[in-house]
Amino acid sequence: KMLSLVVVLGLLSHVFGLEEGVYRSTSPLRGTYSAGSTITLAWTGVVKSLHVMIVNEDSPPAIDVGSMTSGSLYVLPWDMPCNKTYRVYLFDSSSHAKGPLWKISCEDACLKVGYSGKSENTVSCKNYSDGTLGRTITCKPFYYAVAPSTTDVHIPGLGEFGGCTPFDMCSVYGYTSTNVKNCVNGVGSRTITCLPGYAAVLPATSSITLSGSTVFAGCKDIDECAAYGFSGKAANTLSCSTPTVNARLIICQPGYYAIFPTTDRISLNSSATFSGCFDIDECDAYGFSGKLANKLSCVNSGVNKRTVTCLPGFQVIGEAGNKQSVELLGDAVFTGCGSMNYCTMYGFSGKTEGTSSCELSEKGRKITCRPGYVILPSNTTSIFLAGDAVFPGCVDLNECDLYGYSGKTENVLSCENSENSRTITCKPGYYAEAPTTRSVTLTGNAVFKGCVD
Repeated sequence: KMLSLVVVLGLLSHVFGLEEGVYRSTSPLRGTYSAGSTITLAWTGVVKSLHVMIVNEDSPPAIDVGSMTSGSLYVLPWDMPCNKTYRVYLFDSSSHAKGPLWKISCEDACLKVGYSGKSENTVSCKNYSDGTLGRTITCKPFYYAVAPSTTDVHIPGLGEFGGCTPFDMCSVYGYTSTNVKNCVNGVGSRTITCLPGYAAVLPATSSITLSGSTVFAGCKDIDECAAYGFSGKAANTLSCSTPTVNARLIICQPGYYAIFPTTDRISLNSSATFSGCFDIDECDAYGFSGKLANKLSCVNSGVNKRTVTCLPGFQVIGEAGNKQSVELLGDAVFTGCGSMNYCTMYGFSGKTEGTSSCELSEKGRKITCRPGYVILPSNTTSIFLAGDAVFPGCVDLNECDLYGYSGKTENVLSCENSENSRTITCKPGYYAEAPTTRSVTLTGNAVFKGCVD
C-alpha cells in the first residue's frame, strides 16, 4: 500500500534572496520516502499558490508538478529512480526557493507484494532493472497475463497482479469454420471436431487435437466408400458410391438383395455397418406372379432365376412350343398355366398318313384314322394317347384280304385293293353289274354280289 506522508517543505529564503519570512517552513523535508507515496506539499508565507518542481539532483530532468496550493496532496510517481537525491523547488513570478535533500528508497516489489496471492501457473517475478519500483511477472506458456495472449505483464510500483489465465486457444489460433462442428479449448491445445461426413484427419477421423499454434488444415469430405466400404462383406456387391455427404450407396449384383426380400441397394450413413448381399429367393419373392391356377412348382434354378412348372396337361401361356415349364430371370412376370394342346404339341408323331383327326382331351389326345385305315395291333380306327405318348400311325386296310368276294368266288377274275375300297373284276362273259359291266368298286366292307353270266 502507498505510504501517506505529510511533508512540510523547509524553504531557505536567503539562498535566492527571498525576503526572510516570505516563505517559512514549519518543519524540514528530509529523509527517505517510497515511490508511490502520497505527500502533502505545504509552506507558509504570503503566497499560497506556487509552481512546484521535484528535481533529481543526481540526474535531471526534473518532475514538473505544476501549480499547487499549499497543503495539496501529491503522489510520488512509481517510476522515480530509487537511491537518488531529490529536492523540491518552489517558484513564484520573480523568485524561487528550494527545500532540503531527500531520497526515494529502493523497494523489492517481488518480495513485498509478489504475485498478489495469484501464483498459480506463474513462471517468474522480476523487479524492474532500471532502478524504478515495479516488477515483471511471467506466466507459463499458453497462460496470459494480458488478454488475449501476452504471457508477461509489467506492473509499476506495488500494483496488484491479476493472475495467469489459460489462453482461449480457439480464439487465439483459430480454425477454419467451414464444416466444423466445434472447437474445445485445452491447456496449450485445442480440439477441433468436424461435422458428420467430414474428417479432420483422413480417411475418417472426425476430431484432431492441435498443440500450440499448429495450423488446422480444415475439414475434408470423407470418401465413405474408401473409409468404410463394404464392411468386409464385398461378396456379390456391384458398386459403392457417395451421392451425398456422410452417406454411401451400396448396390448388389443382380439376384442379390441388400434389404430383404428383394431391394438390391442400401444407403448407409457415415460408418454404419453393411450387412452384405444375400441371394434372393426368387420363388418366395416373385413366385407365380399371382397366377396360381394349374401351377405345379417353382424352383430357384440359379442366381437371379426361377423355373415355374405347370400341372400335367397344362402349358405356360404364351410360350412357343407348348412348354410345361419356363425359366424366368429376376422378377420377370409369370404368364400363367393354360390347358396344354397335345395335338399341337405332339400331334400324329410324324405319321399323318391315313389320319382323320386329332381331338384334345384334358390329359392327352384322341387320334382317329380315315375309313379304310386302322391302328395296329388293335385294328381299331381311333386311339387315346396320354401326355406325349407316340402315335403308332394309321395302316391302310387290304379290303381284298379282309372282305374279299363275300364268299362268291365263282367266275371272279381279280380283286384290287385301294383306300377303303376294293375293285372286283369278273371273267369275260360275266358281269358284276348288269347288264354288262365286268368290274365293280365296293367301299369298305360292302358285300360283293358275285359274277353273273
